[in-house]
This record gives sequence, C-alpha cells and structure tokens, in this order.
Amino acid sequence: MNFPFDKLKRSPDLVAVPLIIDLFLFFVLISIFSSSYSVGYPFQFAVTIQPVTPSLVGLYGNIGEALAQFGNLILIGVFLIFSLVSKAFVNAGYVYLLDETVRREGANRSSTAVFAEGVKRYFLPMIGVEAVFVLILIGGAIAGGMLGIVVVVIFFAIRILLVFWEFTVVLDDEDTLSSGKRARQYLRESTSEVHAAIMQVIVVHLIFITATFWIPAAIDWIGAFNLTIFSIPLIILAYAVFASASQLNLYEKLVKVRG
Repeated sequence: MNFPFDKLKRSPDLVAVPLIIDLFLFFVLISIFSSSYSVGYPFQFAVTIQPVTPSLVGLYGNIGEALAQFGNLILIGVFLIFSLVSKAFVNAGYVYLLDETVRREGANRSSTAVFAEGVKRYFLPMIGVEAVFVLILIGGAIAGGMLGIVVVVIFFAIRILLVFWEFTVVLDDEDTLSSGKRARQYLRESTSEVHAAIMQVIVVHLIFITATFWIPAAIDWIGAFNLTIFSIPLIILAYAVFASASQLNLYEKLVKVRG
C-alpha cells in the first residue's frame, strides 16, 4: 500500500477537515443518540468507496438511523437536506484541497482560501452528485424488501462505476453530468496501479469499520465503558490520517491517467 504521508505533512488540512467533522459528529452521537444504542453500534463507519471526506457518510448514516427511531418525518427530511448540502459543501472544498496538493504544490495560498474557493466553484455540481446517490438510496428505502436490496446493489454498482465522479468535478472543472461522463472514461482507461489505489481506499475503510465496532465492544465486554469515549476519537484520528493518505494517493493516480 502507498500512503503519501510526506505530502500530508505539507498539507495537514487534508487530515484536519475530516478529523474535525468526524469528531463533531461523534460527540453529537454521544450527547444525543447514544442512549438508543448498544455500545459500539453508533460508532461504526459505513462501507463507502467514494473518494471524498473519509467517514462523513458513515457517521451521517448512523445519525440518520437514530433520527428514524423518533418517527418524525419532518425532522428526518430536514436532516436529509442538511446532510446533502453539508456533504456537498465539504466535498467541494476538500477535493479542491486535494487538487491543490497534487497539481499545485508550493502555491502560496492558505488552505482556508483554497477550501473557500473550492466551495465557491464546485458546490453546485457537488450538490448534483450527492442528489443522485441520495435519491437512489431513498428509492431503495421506499421500495423495501427484495426490491430494496436490488436497488442498494445497483447503488453500489453505480458507485463503483462513478468512483471518480467527485474528483472529476474539480479535476476537469465541469458540471455534474459532464464530470460523470469523464469519471466513467477515466475508470475505463485506468491501469492496474489505479485499481490498486481504489482497493486501498476500500481496505482502509474495512479495517476501520472493524476497529470502530470491535474495539468499543471489547472495552464494554471487560466492563470499562468510559474508555470507549477515549478510544473512538483515537480511532477517528488514525482513520483520518490513513483514509486521507489513501485518497491523496488515488487522486495522484487519477491525475496521471488524465495526463
């Protein structure tokens, strides 16, 4: 596996952005929703191969499940809109930070200015990307049963086929539909090196899915529940570092494919 930690040292905000967001969402879960769950459950990360902010989708998903328990459709609807808009906001800035790190090394601009410019330029196309995937998942939830499972399988297939979609919005500076076509093109043109980078992102997620479930569960089993409050932030820190490094590596490979 290739983890470009040297470049992360020069661009620490690639770790800071997902770390701050994940810690914030973690403490939201702890303070509001943890009483509804067994130990370990609300802290799992969803299996996601989207090459954007590392665990945002996973923690959002857990909060969404907690909200669903209250049965308030208006609250759930507001949450879905908030999650869509906020993910598009963060992804626009985050992917532009990746682009700045890979293609414009040494540029004399603050990370805050780069992030803000990314949001300004790519927020609306990212909204389109997020909306496509949210609508597919909502369709699966509404369908339910076997049909719902089929829809979820279709979702993951599309997610793989469009694994570069968020990247190409920024890389090619195009709208939602055009960048989607580019994403498919780049996947077809990808080398084994790129495929390995995609697998690295998936493997990192799988490792930390395991860690976020079994470590808190093991701590609870030995009767030291309070330690979970300290163990999960440490796991999130390690996850932010390794996941960001994996995504940086993938973006570098994609830039080479684009030429």
